[in-house]
Amino acid sequence: MDSGSAPIVFVYGTLKRGYRLHQYMEGARFLGEARLNGYRMHRVSWYPAIRPDADYSVYGELFEINEDILAILDEVEDRGTEYERELCLVQPLFPSETDSIQALVYVYLHQLDDDIIENGVF
Repeated sequence: MDSGSAPIVFVYGTLKRGYRLHQYMEGARFLGEARLNGYRMHRVSWYPAIRPDADYSVYGELFEINEDILAILDEVEDRGTEYERELCLVQPLFPSETDSIQALVYVYLHQLDDDIIENGVF
């Protein structure tokens, strides 16, 4: 991310509003719902994970965050062990001046073959 803009993160599971880990998003600014194309969602125990797959889409929420929240999310998501954060194009599902927004997305690092969430909604 360039140092002049606040990071935007796309969350699709337990970090969403009303879910188990949303408290880690304290101080984030909710921007709206969005869709990430080209990824499929799986259930891994009590949380979801996503992997690239051109035939699927994932639905979630966009938040503007600061570097402190980003560091917390890296820890919560076990960055480098369980997930890696990637910069992806995400389609807002709210009125926007742009067709897509670049957002940070936590992508699962391990193979996933079972428990696909077909509709991409957790």
